[in-house]
Amino acid sequence: MFGLLRGVWEYLTAVPEYFVVCIGPASAGKTALCQVGSAIVQALPPQSLDKIAPTVGLNLARIHHDGKDLVVWDLGGDETLRDIWESYYADASAVMFVVDASSSENDIADARQALRRSSPLFRSSLSLHLVLFFAVGVCSLIIRLFCSVSASDKAITHPDLVGKPLLVFFNKQDLRDARTTDRLWKLLDLESLSQAGVHVHTEESSAITGVGIEDGLAWLSSRVTSSG
Repeated sequence: MFGLLRGVWEYLTAVPEYFVVCIGPASAGKTALCQVGSAIVQALPPQSLDKIAPTVGLNLARIHHDGKDLVVWDLGGDETLRDIWESYYADASAVMFVVDASSSENDIADARQALRRSSPLFRSSLSLHLVLFFAVGVCSLIIRLFCSVSASDKAITHPDLVGKPLLVFFNKQDLRDARTTDRLWKLLDLESLSQAGVHVHTEESSAITGVGIEDGLAWLSSRVTSSG
């Protein structure tokens, strides 16, 4: 009897749990951002970020926000590790993408490629070719429709992420050469995702100052409720 009552109590008091996949290029500050985010929402003292090592494989962070547990899978961003990302997509309720706003143009281009590799967008370039053939006494119209998908677009989507919210952190805003939201929005071509119906939200963030992290997590918490 006690076991039954305990089971009912645990069911009634259970906290909703949502899995979030956190991805982005190496050294973008994903792990530091997750750790600081967890501390901020729990009103804990700031953590030392000096000894955070690059993620090899997977780190886990549990962030309790607004009555929900966000279990964040912080995945390594090195190019050799990106093939494992898709293994976590199916069970994820949302995507958190982190980019170093102060990085070089080449690194931003790499971030764009990484984002489009996992983006919840199915987009391909459609080319409509109208070929008109005229012969003596005969007129025929042939319409050919085919997809011409560029190399960069082949990895633009993954079906397991369709319809899931995307939170993009423009991180390391504490650095002098950090780019603005408008500039990064263009460099990452986020407009194409937004126009395609992807729920995109961006935040300028810093694990050093804490700016933007709580606002981003609040948006993510509200979106996973509706996206399930």
